[in-house]
Amino acid sequence: MKIKYDLNVEASIQNKNLIFEKMPNYKNAKLIFPEGLTEISSDDFKQLKEIKDGMQKYNDVKITCVQLPSTLTIIPEKAFYEWNELEEILIPASVKDIGIDAFRECNKLKTVTFEENSQLKKIGHSAFRECNKLKTLIIPASVLGIGEYAFKNCFNLTSVIFEDKSNLIYIGHSAFIGCQKQRKIILPDNVKRIESFAFNDEKIKINVPEKVFYIGESAFSETSVTTQNVRLTGLQEIEENSFVYAKGIKSLNIKGSIKTIAPYSFAYCNISQINIEEGVEDIQKRAFVGNCFKAVKIPKSVDIENDNILDAFDDDVEITQIISKGTTLEN
Repeated sequence: MKIKYDLNVEASIQNKNLIFEKMPNYKNAKLIFPEGLTEISSDDFKQLKEIKDGMQKYNDVKITCVQLPSTLTIIPEKAFYEWNELEEILIPASVKDIGIDAFRECNKLKTVTFEENSQLKKIGHSAFRECNKLKTLIIPASVLGIGEYAFKNCFNLTSVIFEDKSNLIYIGHSAFIGCQKQRKIILPDNVKRIESFAFNDEKIKINVPEKVFYIGESAFSETSVTTQNVRLTGLQEIEENSFVYAKGIKSLNIKGSIKTIAPYSFAYCNISQINIEEGVEDIQKRAFVGNCFKAVKIPKSVDIENDNILDAFDDDVEITQIISKGTTLEN
């Protein structure tokens, strides 16, 4: 990268000139990257941050808007980390990967727009963490995964919308934790894996995708589940406290694809109807305490002599086991 700045800023990247364009507010500037660039290194962005800081110090001009080239494929790690004056950015359709910490702590970033027909596949670890001014976000249908802490502590984020026909399959650890003003989120139907503490906030109204096969510890704890009749047809593994205090679930159907129901998985959810299908082998301590149902039928695949069974439900719940079709054994 070639840099020259005094009162007038001149800079180039890969022998192509950068443009600094004054905004209507004469103290703000727009940074325009040259077309044709497919990659910009983290080192280049470090030097750009020096330019930005120098402009603010010597020229009293802030870069509040960035226009990336329509040919860019990756926004690298820490590209805009702590660009505290940045207010808006358009992510070109060509970008496939937003790297770790790419926009972390951009404290004034209000608007993130993904260009139509986006090819974005991954939003990286902590990519938008602590972007405190960000309020709304529309995530492209092309995105497959959202990394851990991606939107952690985006305090003013009130709306996250996934485009129709979303391909999202993965939501990372604590991806949306600390989004205190977020009120509702509709997860795409084909999400397969939701890691620990992904949401974990009593203010969020949220649905439960039917085909999810892994739910991490406390992923939905204390949320207001909008899926009243939860059917977990593809579930293979569930960690402890995954739905603890998740109010709103009225009925629950657990397929036999899951072998172990972890401690406190569905505790204190106000469930009134429950169906556990053949194939489940172990129901661990306190898994279903604090609910509204008073009777439960346990499939024969579960060892009813295991002490965990008695501790898994409230004391006044009648437990019977299905021995064969039409036959039950009362405990």
